[in-house]
Amino acid sequence: MENIIRKILNDGGYLKGWILLDIRMDYFKQQNIGFIYEVYVLPNYRGKGYSKELIKAALEELYIHGCNEIERNTRSTNFYKEIGFVNHQR
Repeated sequence: MENIIRKILNDGGYLKGWILLDIRMDYFKQQNIGFIYEVYVLPNYRGKGYSKELIKAALEELYIHGCNEIERNTRSTNFYKEIGFVNHQR
């Protein structure tokens, strides 16, 4: 089953950025887990809060699908700390 969700951010037909998500069942916990694989904002639109806008839309989408736990597969750890993500790895 394909669960990959793409959210596109555009302005008047011009692409600004996107976010790539997935939802998988954690069979041990018996719940859906959300994954954020990629957040990308085109260089001309960076520094305007669009990454946060994409993350907010992604979280809303994942919560709708019953994901109370979200994992990320991205490089910018500081960005995620800034918006409230907690690192549970030791």
